[in-house]
Amino acid sequence: MSSIQDFGFYRKIFRQPLKDSLLFLLYFSILVALLSTIITFIHLGPDFRGFVSWAKENAPSVSVDDGILKVEAEQPLILRYQGDETWILVFDTTGVYKDTSEFNEPVVLLAREELILRIKGQVQTYYWKDFGTFEITPENIDFYSLVLQGTLLPLGFLFHLLIALISKSFQAVLISPLAYSVANSYGVRLPFRSSFAIALYALVPATALDLLVKASGMNISFFMFIYITAAVLYTYLAAKKCVVTDD
Repeated sequence: MSSIQDFGFYRKIFRQPLKDSLLFLLYFSILVALLSTIITFIHLGPDFRGFVSWAKENAPSVSVDDGILKVEAEQPLILRYQGDETWILVFDTTGVYKDTSEFNEPVVLLAREELILRIKGQVQTYYWKDFGTFEITPENIDFYSLVLQGTLLPLGFLFHLLIALISKSFQAVLISPLAYSVANSYGVRLPFRSSFAIALYALVPATALDLLVKASGMNISFFMFIYITAAVLYTYLAAKKCVVTDD
């Protein structure tokens, strides 16, 4: 993709069939999804391992059989895990707590028949019967953590792939009129496939910058403005290169 940084490259692709641009969109999205998944797991890995180590020392053994949770401890049991923020874990199969309203969020209530999660004002309920039969103890929690990571990794990739496909195609469609307008100002009428191809390939440098920022862990409040500016600028220069003959 390094050739995309050479504006002369766009003269080679702006006449290509739409199907070639769509194939590039798929390839581009897969690469973005793969890198995004790796970056996410690198950032979340230490927190996840920290929680597993904490749970091994502090959380009770639990098991689920026939959709019913059993906790090997006196209940209600309220634990607090201090990560980036304080999580409250409430183990209660006795029915003392029916919901999470008495606790600050984020909070997880592990009740007799369901798990209730409240975070950022959203409440989600998951029923133990949907998880099958299992038992988690301090001795086997490392195994279950590996199983969970192995499950989340492909799901995370598919999630990032879906987001990349939708967002990149949508962004290219939105920016493509700029390529058309630039070419039209020089007396050249570009078909949609050409405008779309220029805009799509022009997203690569902005996306590379986006991935670098995410990998660094920096939080830039106005980064979306930088991203859009880079994509628009590249689209403008690339479209101009396609229709203006060098002296």
